[in-house]
Amino acid sequence: ANALPSVPTAVANFNNRAYFACGQSLPYTDVLDPLTRTNSTQALTIGDTSILTALAGLPIQTTSSGVVAALVAFKAFQTWQVTGDPVGGTLAQNFISITVGCSSPRSIAQSPLGVYFASFASPMMIDQFGILRAITHSLRETEPDVRAPWQNAVVPSRIAGGYTGNVYRLCMETIINGQDVTNDYWFDENKRRWTGPHSFAYDCVSQLGNFFVLSSNAFPAKLFKSEPLPSSTSTYLDNGSAITSTEQSSTFPKTQDMEMNQVVESTIELASNGSTVSYNITAQDDLGNTLNSCQISILPSGGLWGSAVWGGFAWASSQNKPTTYTVPWTAPLVFNKMSIYITASATTALALGTFFARYKKLGYMNVR
Repeated sequence: ANALPSVPTAVANFNNRAYFACGQSLPYTDVLDPLTRTNSTQALTIGDTSILTALAGLPIQTTSSGVVAALVAFKAFQTWQVTGDPVGGTLAQNFISITVGCSSPRSIAQSPLGVYFASFASPMMIDQFGILRAITHSLRETEPDVRAPWQNAVVPSRIAGGYTGNVYRLCMETIINGQDVTNDYWFDENKRRWTGPHSFAYDCVSQLGNFFVLSSNAFPAKLFKSEPLPSSTSTYLDNGSAITSTEQSSTFPKTQDMEMNQVVESTIELASNGSTVSYNITAQDDLGNTLNSCQISILPSGGLWGSAVWGGFAWASSQNKPTTYTVPWTAPLVFNKMSIYITASATTALALGTFFARYKKLGYMNVR
């Protein structure tokens, strides 16, 4: 008898009722009957005339009544919170923010710490106290660590996000340094840091058990398994192709002088759990030009008893134990600032540690 006022853009379960996002209106159904709305007054009007873009549930921690449920209603530049229920007269709405919202409904993901989502300027979250905050490396900080991908997102409504274990991840088409790219970013809740961009582009992501299930328009009719934590059975393939793992440091040193530097001797911590791994190491200047490159190969797997000649093979540990190796540069590195670029085929044996370098001041300034 009381149809929805328009085709809904979102629906969520809250207190056993279905709440629908219809423009600026939030009509809701009867309890445990998502197809019936007995009274036409069963609706809330949320904020101004801008449309609702997404709905998400949130457990709210209070000092007086413990944990209660709330429904978060997003607009492009507003965030509202609905609590209570019509039965008992406790249904209420309050704004969380009238300047920050979400235009990326598929980026919303629930976690034990709250609700993650992508805003127009940075990744955000609403914690269990209903506080809207940027995702930062420290809860004492207010400025997000990464902003450019979200600010330059090509189609914000297509940003795909998901959460499992302790990882929140997002994939989007964006503009980085003038280049149109599709990147995948991971946020580790425990270490409070971002990793990426990862190379696999996907359009949908969902949590299943302790891993993600991905789908990509680039590879139709396929589902991909992505594990945030490796296991003994993990494989490192990108649609059947071997993955090359890449790590690049920031430029260094950040010293308070203007002299050029020279490095002849340097070491790096590497490890392997018994598999043969070759690390390709390149030193680059601050413009990305190659200063020198070399390769370090980790010991191969140990031989089986009775199948190898004693003294003709090297023992290898089944554990990842960092070992310091000399970096065999073929020429001195002369630079003002440099970075280390390392690549290797991705395996379970891959492990990198700290890079050390012995500097010499050359007594002259920047040659540019």
